[in-house]
Amino acid sequence: MTELHPLAELRRQGFDADLHQGRVRVWPRHKMTKAQALFVTFHLADIAQALRVESNERLINNVFLWEEPAAAGHPDVAPAEAIPEHLNGRSFAGIPASGA
Repeated sequence: MTELHPLAELRRQGFDADLHQGRVRVWPRHKMTKAQALFVTFHLADIAQALRVESNERLINNVFLWEEPAAAGHPDVAPAEAIPEHLNGRSFAGIPASGA
């Protein structure tokens, strides 16, 4: 049987985590049991390392970006800048830009 990485196991259980101001942040708090808190505490080094790797991958632009649909969120919030072509998930999927 393959054992999941502690961060993957945490996410499988419906939690997520990130690094924030030098700390590992796990949510949602209201679902956390003492057993799950012990799991995080016991595997904290592995979880933090996995989160650092994820963070580094984002920093080197190893991501795709999509604009949030106006209907789903905030129609009055305009994007700060256009998404660069090499990061544009919509373009990568082969969908032409709006108005093109």
